[in-house]
Amino acid sequence: AIFGAITSLTSFTRAGRVNRRRAVPAFLAALLGSLAGVKLVMSIPSTALRPIVLVLLVAVAVFFLVRRKRPPRSAVVGEPPPPPPPRGGFAIVHRHPVVFAALVGGALGLYDGFFGPGTGTFLIALHTTLFGDELTEASANAKVANFASNLGAVAMFAWEGKIELKWALPMAAAQIAGAWVGARTAIKGGERV
Repeated sequence: AIFGAITSLTSFTRAGRVNRRRAVPAFLAALLGSLAGVKLVMSIPSTALRPIVLVLLVAVAVFFLVRRKRPPRSAVVGEPPPPPPPRGGFAIVHRHPVVFAALVGGALGLYDGFFGPGTGTFLIALHTTLFGDELTEASANAKVANFASNLGAVAMFAWEGKIELKWALPMAAAQIAGAWVGARTAIKGGERV
């Protein structure tokens, strides 16, 4: 997943979609959280979490189906997005967004290092809910923490000798291709896509 995350993050960053103020604390917290999550998963069986995660994934899908639509922003690649519309609707965080970005990054980094499924979706849901990001912006900002948590996890699992390259390398190539197409589609098509 690290290869998909860095490919998407690069595309979103070049398009000016990443909130740089929230990016650094989210990255650092997600990296540290992920390292702690991997250490935890190496010591505790994770099978009990599978049903809970499935319920959470369904809850996030329902959230996206019922959430209020936001006005679209510019989707032209290379053109900086216009200033955000006034916060409202689902935006909860109006003060200390950097602190909340770090809390979200750390918590989901821990989850990603420990178990993983749905991390990106949870990050997108939290960015739309807490910060009022539109889906394209939320996807871009989610990739920061997602890349950091993937980086921490792959480093720790590699250190522990738990990565099988015969499976990891083909998946990495597919992640790069899928992330490149997906990020460009999201940037060009915006929230409609």
